[in-house]
Amino acid sequence: MKFICQKAILAESLGIASRAVAAKNAIPALEGILIECTYEGLTLTSYNLEIGIITKCSANVEEEGKTCVNARLFSDIIRKLPDENIIFETENEGVTHIKCGPVEFSIPLIDPAEFPEIPSIEQELSLTVPQDTLKNMIEKTIFATAQTDIKPILTGLYFDVKDGILNIVAIDNYRMAMRREKLLNLTADQKDFDFILPGPTSREMEKILEDVEDPVEIILSQKRICFKLEKTTVISRLLEGKYYDYTSFIPKKGHIVVPFDQKRLSDAAERVSLIINERLRNHVRFSLSGNTARLSCVSTLGTASDEIDLPASYENFEIGFNNRIFLDAIKAIDEANLTLELSSPVLPCVVRPENNDNYIQIIMPVRLKN
Repeated sequence: MKFICQKAILAESLGIASRAVAAKNAIPALEGILIECTYEGLTLTSYNLEIGIITKCSANVEEEGKTCVNARLFSDIIRKLPDENIIFETENEGVTHIKCGPVEFSIPLIDPAEFPEIPSIEQELSLTVPQDTLKNMIEKTIFATAQTDIKPILTGLYFDVKDGILNIVAIDNYRMAMRREKLLNLTADQKDFDFILPGPTSREMEKILEDVEDPVEIILSQKRICFKLEKTTVISRLLEGKYYDYTSFIPKKGHIVVPFDQKRLSDAAERVSLIINERLRNHVRFSLSGNTARLSCVSTLGTASDEIDLPASYENFEIGFNNRIFLDAIKAIDEANLTLELSSPVLPCVVRPENNDNYIQIIMPVRLKN
């Protein structure tokens, strides 16, 4: 097989396909990229037995064929080549020659017959979402997934399609994030359905999706899911199990609703967090008094505090938060203004953009030492 391709185009496609390559595996083909060459162009495929990525790449094909190369070595070579056309040619001896300007490489090939076949999907349900919308929904929830496998379903994102609205939810032991969006172009007989997308797949989709309005088609079978973009297809298994009733975690509106400038509150939380680290396990103390909100912390490294002027007066109130979770919640808000909804020092706090019900976060308080 032989093809000629621009370096920038090949490098971009490799960057996408390489996301599903197994890091270390007893099967060499799982550490490789399958390259299929036809007169229509190139198809690059990777598969780590959990996620499969197939992406198309334009090239001038002189001889059709199929081969497999080590993904890491091939990507490193392409990255370091000059910004010129790349000539890729294989020989029967199991060697490929890569030439770009004055630079030449010869590297061994992997038998493409050893590359595992990606499972096909028998469509049962489907929906279409703009890429930028889905990307934003994942970005606003993925950080709240559980990082341990004690409850595997919580390591993924929960997709819940109900009454024409897509809800994406993430929950761990300390917080919940939910982003919702009304779906367009649904058929009249569209059924409600739900599924749990594994955390690794969610993170890869966040990186692959672009900030464009082009559609991404989501195709579901009983155990697998497929995301179809213009040039790229991602296939993944689904997590099995019943997800929590997330609606029961959303508290009624707190009797204390405090508006903040997002950047001002974020800056204050970052300042007082400077004397906190994972080993010390100290927390941020949030208090209200009159027209002032105060964030403070005391640790063996010292003390820190910051005060924020408020547009209204509030009764004295005090609650504690894990600083990292508090900061994650604030920084996830894109809008200029947000609100904290508080009820009690021992009940969850609701964080949401001001005048926007499509995004909500719930964070649990921590007990403070007097």
